[in-house]
Amino acid sequence: MQLLKQSMNRQQFSSRRGMALLLTLVILMLLSIFMVEFSFQTTLETRGIRNFQASFQARNAVKSMLKAVLEGLQTRDEITFFRQDLQFLQELNALAGIENASILNPPPPTQLPQGILEDFEDIVFYSPVIRPIDHLFNLNRLLREGTPVPGNDYDLRLSSQFFQMVSNLPITTVDGVPVEEGIPSYLAEDQVMQIYGNIFDWLDAKDGEMPYTTPYLGSIGAEQLSYLDYGQEKIVKNRGLDHLDELRLIMGFRESGIPWESWERYFTTYPVGKPPEAGSPVGEARLNVNLANEEEIIEFLNRFDQDRIPSELFESNTQEYVINAANIASVLKQQEETTGPLNMMVDAEYRQAGSIQSALDADPTTNYLPRQAEQKFFIRFSQWYQIRLKAEMDGVLASVEAIVQIQRDDKGEPIKDGMVIHHFSLN
Repeated sequence: MQLLKQSMNRQQFSSRRGMALLLTLVILMLLSIFMVEFSFQTTLETRGIRNFQASFQARNAVKSMLKAVLEGLQTRDEITFFRQDLQFLQELNALAGIENASILNPPPPTQLPQGILEDFEDIVFYSPVIRPIDHLFNLNRLLREGTPVPGNDYDLRLSSQFFQMVSNLPITTVDGVPVEEGIPSYLAEDQVMQIYGNIFDWLDAKDGEMPYTTPYLGSIGAEQLSYLDYGQEKIVKNRGLDHLDELRLIMGFRESGIPWESWERYFTTYPVGKPPEAGSPVGEARLNVNLANEEEIIEFLNRFDQDRIPSELFESNTQEYVINAANIASVLKQQEETTGPLNMMVDAEYRQAGSIQSALDADPTTNYLPRQAEQKFFIRFSQWYQIRLKAEMDGVLASVEAIVQIQRDDKGEPIKDGMVIHHFSLN
């Protein structure tokens, strides 16, 4: 009896084992047929491998480009690097018919001819975007010492600068409808200040209290309750912005109609410009005269127009520079002959401390101005740079973006081990 049971168990086991083996063979056969058809009919597997290899090569290319750019910023004289080493970019812009392109405001990446670099013959490169950003308005300055107060002296000066800048930014849409081409349109005063108030309330740590309020426009900010009232389940940050992209979360930003490129051109979240002084956590914007053009100098000085500031806070010295912005730009961007074979005319260079002020003092149209040019408005060398690089391999794009600080001495020379990468992304 026991032998019979053992025999039956062996037969059942053998039967189950046979069924499992048969099922496995069927699955493998179907999978084999499926993979053959899948591979031959769609070639997705082959494309996937090729795309991976292309992506790897494109990423290596942009990383190599970044290394070369950082090497140039750390070892090359800044004026030479931008005016000579990258001169071909200005020539490319001219050939492509790109208007208003400059060192401080370069155009988006433009595709270059394939094989432009011998070591990367199969890579399609795009023109690099490398720009100094010390002159940008740091929105985190609203958080000075972490306790912003609406309407105090500091806030009035910042809001005035913000207004002078944003009120001159053309809008491209109104309520989502494109603005008619050829007819410039701008935000009204209350609309500009509404955006400022919303940014202020997004940053400050006093959520739950009254929104940002001005004596002439009343309550115009937006605290947490304002977002809930509009059905937006967003949590007000109540601290500084880590990236400029966070502006997209703030109420009224998208509705403003100002294109994103304009915000990127004039604003940042990094402590750019003049190094911070004691008691101040962030620096203030300064314009690199050596790399700016006349229009950019005028535009920068107009930012400090004090028409909106009460008379008791009015700084006549500052307003003198605003009123004479055109003369200042003309004097500082005077052209001098080089000793080169083509006898080309180039802008004057300011390398020594006091050289900017000396140029203004030497010209009759500006020699009466207060002596504060290099303290309040201008710098001779930049420390902060935005870098955007892009490359393509077999239709696969790779890009890198970085915010880099190169610490320099008074002569403009990079300080050893003085490079800091504040932001880096590779896609």
